[in-house]
Amino acid sequence: MLVSEYLSRVMPSVMGCPIPVAEMAILDSADELCRESRVLRESQDIPLVSGTTEYDLDPVTVGTFAVEVLFARIGISEPLEPVTPDLLNRLIMGTGEPEFIEQVSSDLVRLHPAPKTSEDMSVTMVLSVSPGSASIPSSLDRWRDGIVGGALHRLMSMPNQAWANPQLAVTFRQSFNNALNGATSQATLGNLKAALRTVPCP
Repeated sequence: MLVSEYLSRVMPSVMGCPIPVAEMAILDSADELCRESRVLRESQDIPLVSGTTEYDLDPVTVGTFAVEVLFARIGISEPLEPVTPDLLNRLIMGTGEPEFIEQVSSDLVRLHPAPKTSEDMSVTMVLSVSPGSASIPSSLDRWRDGIVGGALHRLMSMPNQAWANPQLAVTFRQSFNNALNGATSQATLGNLKAALRTVPCP
């Protein structure tokens, strides 16, 4: 859904608020929902190149970026372990069978060690809405009212503004919290289903 469609639900409650400010509040609300619930996800296969350590993350979902690599696997091997700061200084350089994955930034991951052979790496990413995006992914439509509530909470909590309304802001925050709880529950259910699918038969 376009951010402009969210505006039609937000602006009547905050008359006088500049449109860019309202748009930012909408995107910030959607971002918080995505980050806290981890409900917006995407999987992709990344072709590996022998001896190459770094690989780009490029979500297909328009207007999003990768917040977190949730799961990564090469072929039928065990899932790659995430790199922790303590582990980083003890990793072995060179090439071989990658065991660890390091998310360097929202669009870059690094494998340790670099792969010796060329295979596909399956990666599942937690996504969020990019700042300045013109749209919000349709998969978040079911929590549209909550995203609107989160935006109105932000706007009405702004001090010294004509549209501020701290008391009403609390009500809209509750609407956002309800949506966040629902999105978190769905993400958790998705994790359980994924785990069941990957349990080997005895």
